[in-house]
Amino acid sequence: MELVKTKCLPCLYFGLEACPVNKSVMNSLEFVLNGIIRKNFRTRSNELVKDCLMYFNCVAADNVFRRKFKFLNKIKQANNSLCRLFVAKMCVEITAMEQLCCQ
Repeated sequence: MELVKTKCLPCLYFGLEACPVNKSVMNSLEFVLNGIIRKNFRTRSNELVKDCLMYFNCVAADNVFRRKFKFLNKIKQANNSLCRLFVAKMCVEITAMEQLCCQ
């Protein structure tokens, strides 16, 4: 699982920080992760798959959320004039993400 986390997941998540992620994209990510767990542990149990994803910290929604939050904060602090144009929008999105996180 460490190889999957270090080699495969960054490729799978590449660019999702900058794109809007809807339910369809999230379902696709979860399908891939579920398949990885099912094949690695040779199981069909949904409960076991969910437990493994939680234990190995591979839950798609959590990882995408963390990456997007980190990306937006980096862009917000950038000294680039193009990034400055979108600071207000980023602040709104960051605030919404913080409120979701604290619920």
